[in-house]
Amino acid sequence: MGVLRTTRCFLQMIRAGIAAAALLAAVAAQKPQILVASGSLPPGVPVGVYGRLARAAKSGGCKFVLDAAGAPLAHGLAAGVWLVKPNVVELEEISGAALSRDDVCQPAAS
Repeated sequence: MGVLRTTRCFLQMIRAGIAAAALLAAVAAQKPQILVASGSLPPGVPVGVYGRLARAAKSGGCKFVLDAAGAPLAHGLAAGVWLVKPNVVELEEISGAALSRDDVCQPAAS
């Protein structure tokens, strides 16, 4: 199974002005089955980059896995992901609910 993980270097290239489309084309050329994006974005990288990657992965028939927080997480979720790994704090932020109990957590995760 081909798994490609975004790296800090990859994201810094976007910040440096290298066309995101060219980078996405490079990802597509590798034809991974799964693209994993995780972690904080380096300073200067647009918060919507995980959303762009999610859409590119989906259009290329690739599953997109996201582990992020805040606005980058929201952008990725809005674009659609195959799997997301939020912690409780991140899930509270995106759901707008206090999730201290299992009976509240399970519906919010859906």
